[in-house]
Amino acid sequence: MNNLSERIIQKLSTPDSFERGKKYYYRGRVTDYSEDDNSINAVVVGTDFYNVKISKADLSAECTCVKFNREQLCKHLVALLFTILKGEIKSNGIPITKYIPHTYGPKFGFEDDIDYKSHHNKGSIEDSSKPDNQFKSFLNHVPRENLLNDINELRRKNPDIEEFFIHKYSQKSISYYYRIENNIKSRINSIMRFRGKNDYSNKVFTASREVNSLLQNLPASRQTSEFLLGTGLWISEKLNEIEDSNGVLGSLVNLMTDNACEYLNYAGKEDLVLFYQYTSVSTSFDFNIEIIESIFRRVGNLAIIDALVTKLERSVYKKDPDFGFRPESGWEIMMRYLRIANHERYEELIPDLMESSPAIKADYINYLYDNKRYNDVIALGYEMQDNPDIVNAYTLSLAESGDKQRIIEFYTKRLAENFSPELFKRFSEIDGIRKWPEWNNIVNNLLTDTEHIFYRAEILLYLKRYVEFIDFISVNGNEYYRNNSTIEKMAAKFSVTTPPLAVKLYHYLLEKEMARIKRTSRYDILMGYFEDLKCLNDLEYITNLKNDLIATYPTRKKLVAALTAFEMPGLITPVSADFKTT
Repeated sequence: MNNLSERIIQKLSTPDSFERGKKYYYRGRVTDYSEDDNSINAVVVGTDFYNVKISKADLSAECTCVKFNREQLCKHLVALLFTILKGEIKSNGIPITKYIPHTYGPKFGFEDDIDYKSHHNKGSIEDSSKPDNQFKSFLNHVPRENLLNDINELRRKNPDIEEFFIHKYSQKSISYYYRIENNIKSRINSIMRFRGKNDYSNKVFTASREVNSLLQNLPASRQTSEFLLGTGLWISEKLNEIEDSNGVLGSLVNLMTDNACEYLNYAGKEDLVLFYQYTSVSTSFDFNIEIIESIFRRVGNLAIIDALVTKLERSVYKKDPDFGFRPESGWEIMMRYLRIANHERYEELIPDLMESSPAIKADYINYLYDNKRYNDVIALGYEMQDNPDIVNAYTLSLAESGDKQRIIEFYTKRLAENFSPELFKRFSEIDGIRKWPEWNNIVNNLLTDTEHIFYRAEILLYLKRYVEFIDFISVNGNEYYRNNSTIEKMAAKFSVTTPPLAVKLYHYLLEKEMARIKRTSRYDILMGYFEDLKCLNDLEYITNLKNDLIATYPTRKKLVAALTAFEMPGLITPVSADFKTT
């Protein structure tokens, strides 16, 4: 990565990701650095431990953080690129660790550049409705004694901490729950008078946020569970009257059932009776089903889980149909759980349940694939191969089977019916496929058929037919590839991995910019491309273009001044733009 520079990292990231990633690097957040012939890997310490990876071949990147996307680098990948750029790596392959801060956030006086917002803003329904698994995972690495000492230290600095813990874990009176229930019902009922008005959605969101704030700091107790289930059912029934197309109140109800189930982690199986009161009756908006899902999702108490599985199993054979929902719905939830937790019992029940629900059958096909039973996947999945829930397992099993005729038939049919670049790439990655004449025929058809011209640039780029790619986008490229910022990102990547291609891309960008400067008096983009080509040592091209521009536009004082001020080192043998690939 000889041509890697801060300028290239900036082009591949947002301004915010660049600045924060740079800070992460200088504070020593990049750890466990490793490198092989194909990629560079590391772990970046943020609000969690994030695995990052960068390919040496094309600078494609991966990160396990929630903000990762393939278009722009997140701060964790920026930090890794700075590590590569600066070369601050110990001889054993681990970068020098300068500083790893506390992760408690600015509220309590610690390091303020952690992405703390996602952890402390528990007032919003989006954050509260799904547990912060990343933060929990991080806390699991902290020894209990250290955590207690840190909490005591926080308590001394902020008295509100002590009040929070006392309030959360002390027993509440009946009148306390009664007051909260009345407040909740008042807020939900208040929504009704705004129905049909412009700010209705905002009123729904505000009410749900206020209700959520009332539910904070309730202890995990039977009393709390009874209150949450009863109030959650009341809100669920209110959804018949309240328009909730954004799912805000539905998310609130899910949160309440999740929190109600926390008590079962410390309870006995006899306490399930409280929950069965709600699962045994017909309820609005699948409230009864949501309780079953919450128990499997939030409870780690095996006695509770075993009791619930036994009850659901009995309903399979009609011995205990004491549920207010379709039996198939309960079986689907149970089988998803058993697939992970009890393979033996899962296999025993599959013959009786597989045909009862398409969801159970699709899940079983994925289970077979996970266990490398590829022929079973193909046999069972043949009739439902278009089902999006199994298409990945089915196509990969075909590839593993090596059945050439069946593979060609499947992909030819799918590509003709519903072409997508992702499907084509999956087909092309099958081991040995590119040696087959049928694959070459499909590629030739794709690159000549006008029906797929919209995808042609992406296909050429994927196949690394770079010269054809540039020729195509220069004349026929779709709008995505005519966007300069997209081409600039490609050029930045190839500046590091394939400099001759980067030169051709910058020549293409400069040709477009030359047409634009006839209509503008701003030349910063033009000079930026000059700078990029200078970094690639394409000095002869820059010199000729510079002289031509000064001769063509002698009266453009700002342009002539910018070109004259542009510093040029002595000529170096340039990177050839006549780049050929097979």
